[in-house]
Amino acid sequence: MRPLAIAPQLKRDPLGGTQTRVPIQAMTTYQYASPWDFREHQRGLRAVGRISLRRRPWVRAVRIGFPIILLAVLFGGRWLAGELAFSLVLVASLLPWLLFLVLWIVLLRWGEFYLAARRTRRLDPSAQGTLTRTLSAEGFRIDGTGQSVVLTWKGVHSAVETPEFLLIFLNKVSAYYVPKRLIPTPHELQAVRDLLRANLGERAQLALPSSVRAD
Repeated sequence: MRPLAIAPQLKRDPLGGTQTRVPIQAMTTYQYASPWDFREHQRGLRAVGRISLRRRPWVRAVRIGFPIILLAVLFGGRWLAGELAFSLVLVASLLPWLLFLVLWIVLLRWGEFYLAARRTRRLDPSAQGTLTRTLSAEGFRIDGTGQSVVLTWKGVHSAVETPEFLLIFLNKVSAYYVPKRLIPTPHELQAVRDLLRANLGERAQLALPSSVRAD
């Protein structure tokens, strides 16, 4: 006999979201809603970016190596020829390029995610309302203001857990994030992990239960 359905109970999240609470044993659907948040979106983009770069090491090498190669092209020949004796003129000529190097690092570390979050806030209607993420046996769904995205598990590339998010990847580089702060209990978080593992298998890169980590 199938268990009786129990109506969800909504609990207010301290940061403004709501959490759908249903007994774990009686459900296969987990739904989490919260207002779009600029800073959280930045952190989500940064988390996705870290995983994407890990999967594409050549992109990371280009991003890190580009300013170094540029400086080597500009000054390497003169340095090898012994024409770069230390002087105020050398310092003055290097200063703009060192400033460019610092700005490049700042852009890669913080700027690109800030600018991307600003673009989302300006162009995406979902940034003006509530985002609802639903994980079920059928797949993953995210609903925003006037639009929604539905993915079956076969269409999901992978799921990756970070300290703050569950990331649902469409491909190697693009993902939706589910803030773990919206999941009310460790028991329910583990149930969501089990759901992801059951549907994605090795494509689910998630934290192990505390009992397994302790062994």
